[in-house]
Amino acid sequence: MRCSGSIPYGYKREKYDKQQLIIDEPAAEIVRKIFHLSIRFLATYSEERRQKASEYAKKHGLNSQQS
Repeated sequence: MRCSGSIPYGYKREKYDKQQLIIDEPAAEIVRKIFHLSIRFLATYSEERRQKASEYAKKHGLNSQQS
């Protein structure tokens, strides 16, 4: 990856070619952890919303169909 401006977190500049970016493993590990946590959160949040919608539909006698 080539870059002339700000460097994204998780990357660092190549020692001999300042335009070339390489992965900064310690920082990249943090990025991966944040990514996995956000995916897990979204899955949990999505499941909770689905359950609440289903409970609402049952409570109000609505036909709850999943697509």
